[in-house]
Amino acid sequence: MTLQKYPLDDDASDAFVFVDLDEADVATGIVRSAKKVLQDGARSLARHETYAWALLKTKFSGASGGINTPPDQQGVAYEQFTRALAASEANRKLILRPGKGVPPAEDSTLNDLTAQGVVAATRAALGGLDGRSVAVESGDAAAQRVSELLTESGVTVSTVTPAEFESTPSQALICGSKVGLIDHEMAARLPHDVIVPMGPSPVTARAFAVLTKKNVTVIPAFLSVCGPLFAHRAQVEMPNAGPDIETLCTQVDEFVTARSEELSQHPEGSYMGACFAAEEFLATWIEELPFGRPFG
Repeated sequence: MTLQKYPLDDDASDAFVFVDLDEADVATGIVRSAKKVLQDGARSLARHETYAWALLKTKFSGASGGINTPPDQQGVAYEQFTRALAASEANRKLILRPGKGVPPAEDSTLNDLTAQGVVAATRAALGGLDGRSVAVESGDAAAQRVSELLTESGVTVSTVTPAEFESTPSQALICGSKVGLIDHEMAARLPHDVIVPMGPSPVTARAFAVLTKKNVTVIPAFLSVCGPLFAHRAQVEMPNAGPDIETLCTQVDEFVTARSEELSQHPEGSYMGACFAAEEFLATWIEELPFGRPFG
């Protein structure tokens, strides 16, 4: 994993980008802004994206950016960051979509694609949606769209905060506001049968072990939230054509549904099956597998 630092015009601000795989000509991921963006979390985000591309059998890398700046300077710092990226002599195409703390306003296309993948993964895990009960973590526009799609499909939706996860019994919990959101202690108390991420790597490795012992199904985040990657791939392959959101949503739904059903049959469960599938593809085009799987 390669780290590139970018000094910004304001002495109080700086930025960085992690690219997971040096061999890739294209890297995509999320850029976040805060007073201090933790690099460990950024590495996790990049690895998550790499595994998502591998499930898609596409030779792209994950990436992740961070802008360290005071809250009142986030807009200016982001503009400086985009100029610094444009001026850099990078040997690859880098696509970073906005995350927390980063203007402009969230892209509705990416939100729709994220929601489509999350709902498809939930439907596959529960064997259907009509009459099911699902707790959805409150949050951004993508979370709202997830709730809307579930409600339209006959699901009883409970909107919850992390503090309410343990006291809201439902068949599935959809969450993902931050990396490592569910630790091993919370995992031991969760009453749900299925955990569906709607953000990168919300389950820690220890939490995954606890949930597996409880026979709780953990959907791999790099499958359930792969939706935006379909837009990124279209941007690379057809740079002069705007994305057809209806077509992309259909592609996301079909892909996540098919892979979810396939992975559910894996003897070690969906999550480990997805890891093995991603690593099998990575081994076809990089010399050495990256160390560490995408846990929070």
